[in-house]
Amino acid sequence: MCAVLENVTGEAGSAVARLKNQGDAEYKQGHLEAACSCYSEALALSPRHVSLLCNRSLVQFALGEHQAALADASAAVQLLERQRPRNVLQLSKAWFRKGACFQAMGDSVEAIQAFRQSLSGKKTDPALHQAIGEASQQLPVPWMAGHWAALITDAQAPNPLSSRDGKLLKPIALEQRLTLAELADRLAIMLEYKLARESREMLARLWINGAEAGKAELALMRAYAYLQTGQPAQALKDSKVALTYGPQADGQCCLARAHAAQSAAYEGLQDNVPAALAMQIALELEPGSEEYESDLERLMRRIPDPPAAALQEGGSARLLGWLAAEKERNTPEFLKQRPKYYYYFEWMKERINAHCPGLPAPVMDKLLTMDAGELDLILTHKRAIQEKATLLLGLLDGEGPKYLETYRVKPLTWQQVKELTGPGTIGLGLNGAVTSVDLLQTGMGPKPGELPAPYAEGLPALPAGEASSAWLKTVSRSRNTPQASTASLANPAVIGKCAATLVAIPEDDEDEVDLDGVD
Repeated sequence: MCAVLENVTGEAGSAVARLKNQGDAEYKQGHLEAACSCYSEALALSPRHVSLLCNRSLVQFALGEHQAALADASAAVQLLERQRPRNVLQLSKAWFRKGACFQAMGDSVEAIQAFRQSLSGKKTDPALHQAIGEASQQLPVPWMAGHWAALITDAQAPNPLSSRDGKLLKPIALEQRLTLAELADRLAIMLEYKLARESREMLARLWINGAEAGKAELALMRAYAYLQTGQPAQALKDSKVALTYGPQADGQCCLARAHAAQSAAYEGLQDNVPAALAMQIALELEPGSEEYESDLERLMRRIPDPPAAALQEGGSARLLGWLAAEKERNTPEFLKQRPKYYYYFEWMKERINAHCPGLPAPVMDKLLTMDAGELDLILTHKRAIQEKATLLLGLLDGEGPKYLETYRVKPLTWQQVKELTGPGTIGLGLNGAVTSVDLLQTGMGPKPGELPAPYAEGLPALPAGEASSAWLKTVSRSRNTPQASTASLANPAVIGKCAATLVAIPEDDEDEVDLDGVD
């Protein structure tokens, strides 16, 4: 629908409509001058006809009459701005015509302003996005430097709710802080030297998305300003902020450039290994960059051979692993981050491996879940821990690791504890049973380190002096034989006589003695 701000009726209205249609037809046929003449005649009859102004602006732009085209587009914008309700689409079209004229005349700043106004009605128009991108590539360096400096100065101004914090960026100490003019000067140098492309890309993305510069973009630009000033410590802080908030900025912050800024800051602090790492990451994010390749080559000559070799062999991932290993190795033991009960488990693993080397992980894990006191007790008796491991190995082979995870090892009974520990065990007997004191007086208890007689009955004897590895080989051979594995589990002499193998003891056995001595 045409946006007409004055009513032209009668013969004049008919003539305006006829001339407009004739001009449209001439334009479609490529007769630009004839189309412009038709639009001019119609505008003489209806000067406030916005569609005629926009169409004549388009034809004049095609004829190269940019100044005249700009005048018509500006007139259309002024008329539409006063219209209520506004015709948003027609206004967006007029702003686009105005921006195109400014861009053709070489005024990229005014062109950007007009295109941004046009976005209000055409947020997803590809032609408009392309126009903003092209105009951004023509932005002059001094204007960009002043633009970024103003944004940074406002972002680091005191927060109304907390004067210690800035609006977006943490304020810098007064003795180190750059003024607005100093920021613009430093940024102009860096933009001319290496930041112009990234600056134009960030601004274009921000404008196309209708967003304001955030922490990531502002921190990145401030980092380079303070690098140029010779303050790498402040630049390092800002580069870390840019890297922290960059992934949340929907691609509006150039992460490769942020890593390059971090690398330059580390290099300024004479910390060359992390500088090389940051530059390697920048190069991985932007392969083929001659600037990053040159900087990385320079840094590689400054770092020791081990990190340089790691970087060459596996890139940033390999160097990160090498640095983590170095940190772990050089950290004092009391400062190392360890899981809960780490040292207990490591100690118990050593003791178990001394008697039963090479146990599968499920069996080792199940042994470590035993009560600490009971595990310590059976570890003092070689045959007891070996028989416990034999049982668990059989369960692993017969039922699988899932069953072993949920298998519940029954606790030792008091009678079994006394038989393992021998004379001197303090506890209460039941129904006149022989106590540890009686055993001590009569000398009937087992000697320290020996397996008690009730558990040794029916067990295969281990030749004296034979290494523990022989036990594992024997168990491994038996595990590979289904009959032997099944027989081992079914043999009461193997199951019921071992201190750690308690599954054969029925829970409702009337003769069983509890740990606390209560029936």
